[in-house]
Amino acid sequence: MATSEKTERKIPILLVDDRPANVIALELILNDPAYEIVKAYSGNEALRLVLKQDFALVLLDVQMPDMNGYETAELMRANPKTRHLPIIFVTAGMSEPLHVFKGYETGAVDYLVKPLEPQLLRSKVKVLCELFVQRQQLELHERDLEALVQVRTEALRESEGELKRYREHLEQLVEQRTKQLLEANAQLQESNRKLQEAHDHLLQSEKMASIGQLAAGVAHEINNPIGFVNSNLSSLDDYVRGLLRVIEAYESQEDLAAYSPEQLRRIEAVKEEAELDFIRNDVFKLLVESREGMQRVKRIVHDLKNFSQLGAPEWQLADLHSSLDSALNLVSNEIKSKAKVIKKYGALPPVVCLPLELSQVFAAMLVNAAQAIPAFGEIRIRTGMEGDQGWIEFSDTGCGIPPENLKRIFDPFFTTRPVGQGIGLGLSLAYSIVQKHGGRIDVDSLFGGGTTFRIWLPLRKGLQEAAAPSTAEANEPLSKLR
Repeated sequence: MATSEKTERKIPILLVDDRPANVIALELILNDPAYEIVKAYSGNEALRLVLKQDFALVLLDVQMPDMNGYETAELMRANPKTRHLPIIFVTAGMSEPLHVFKGYETGAVDYLVKPLEPQLLRSKVKVLCELFVQRQQLELHERDLEALVQVRTEALRESEGELKRYREHLEQLVEQRTKQLLEANAQLQESNRKLQEAHDHLLQSEKMASIGQLAAGVAHEINNPIGFVNSNLSSLDDYVRGLLRVIEAYESQEDLAAYSPEQLRRIEAVKEEAELDFIRNDVFKLLVESREGMQRVKRIVHDLKNFSQLGAPEWQLADLHSSLDSALNLVSNEIKSKAKVIKKYGALPPVVCLPLELSQVFAAMLVNAAQAIPAFGEIRIRTGMEGDQGWIEFSDTGCGIPPENLKRIFDPFFTTRPVGQGIGLGLSLAYSIVQKHGGRIDVDSLFGGGTTFRIWLPLRKGLQEAAAPSTAEANEPLSKLR
């Protein structure tokens, strides 16, 4: 009903000309009961009218005093309310193409030159009026749709409270269930982590036990040949000394006159070929070096036998300096090409511990320090005591640890080494062993400037009397991680 009433209203058309006779002539041409003809006799009057009322189109004269048609059209286009208002220019004396182009540039939809063809004018006006009616119908339909949307929106708002209550209840249920699942998942992950860690430690222990058995067998098998070689070297030393004494006795009793010159030349040739003088000077050096080498092999075998007894569960009083030296001896092959080892042992009494497991910790620290050095550097080992605790410190001049990795270095399987160069259990096992002893490991690292690990171990009651006062160098601060 509202749409029908809107369309039955007359269509407003604005006629603008400073000459009333021209306005009347246009009105006569557009004589149609469907039109509402509104008249204006200047550009300013036309601007006031289009701001107050909507028009289907404007028939605008070009030549007017004060404000011509071009200026009036430009102002209409500049206003958002009248920007899309159709304008048809009507003029009598400005038919040149330049004026026509200017009319279109100002936004006119058409440019008509008098005398006008009435039928043509009516046709153009009719088209623009139909467009106006259609636009009004669309606007009305849009308002109807907006009203309908508003009604629907109100209905939705009425049910929004109920939906909100259902949603909040559902969210509470989901939140509770999610929290339960997260807690269960966290517990499960923690259990899995502990199981995995225990499993890996067990595997590592079994592997070390197997290595220990193999090392014990190898050490036992090597011990016998070492004894033979040492004994033979002693005998060889005696034999060589005896032979040289015999040669010297012959040389002292030689009657050179009893030999012909040819025989003497042959004897001298044999001596020179055998390098007898060189042998006299060098043979004992060779024997000394051989004995030293065998003594070193003997020490390695001794350390290997000690290291092979990892299964021994007894806690015992042990000299940690001796354990450090054994660990150094065992890993010397991996360290010697990477670093110079500087030892600075302080006052450290014997400690009740599992010495073989601590030897494993020391070996892991030394290997870790060597692997952190890119070219060739230094590894410093220091010991001392502070209060009722002893400490062992390993410092390297390697690449250091990035700050983001410091909190993770003791986690199982965490490693920054390339694939195939470690599985990330060395420091984790070392930390577990030190924890078993009631101790801790502190670390201080400067990325690009080296790392220092300090192992703290409690000194059992009654052992402090065996130790001298701690050195002042034990007081260097370290940042504790764990």
